[in-house]
Amino acid sequence: MEELSSQYFANSAKQLVLISVFFGGVATTILGTIILHESDSKILKAMVLGLSLSAVSFMVAVIAMIKVQMILAPDSPYGDRMELLNFPRIAGGMAVILGIYSLLTVIGLTGWLKSKRIGIFTTLIAIISGILIFIIF
Repeated sequence: MEELSSQYFANSAKQLVLISVFFGGVATTILGTIILHESDSKILKAMVLGLSLSAVSFMVAVIAMIKVQMILAPDSPYGDRMELLNFPRIAGGMAVILGIYSLLTVIGLTGWLKSKRIGIFTTLIAIISGILIFIIF
C-alpha cells in the first residue's frame, strides 16, 4: 500500500477544521437555544446531551487537526515527523465522526418533540443520512 504524503494530511486537516468549526457552531447554537427551554422531557434531555457531545467532539477535532497542521508546517520545530501525526490524526478523525453522528442523533430526535409521525420521519432522515455518510466517508 502506498504511503500518503504529508501534503495530503495537511490538506485533509485543513478541510476537517473547516467542517468541524461549522458543525460545532451549529451544535453549540442549537444547544444554547434548547437549554433555555423549560421542560422535563426525556427527549429534550437526550438532545441536550447529544448536542453537548457533538459540540465538544467538534472542538476536539479542531484542536487535533490544528496540531496536524502545526506538525506539517514548513518551518515546524517538529521536523515533519510523520510518526507524530498518529495520535492527533486518529483522535481528530474519531472526534469528527462522533460529532457528526451525535448531531444526526439529535436531528432524528427533534421530530419526536412534535408528534410520533414527525418523529418517525426525522428518525428515518437521520438514519438514511448516517448510512450515506458512512458509505461516503
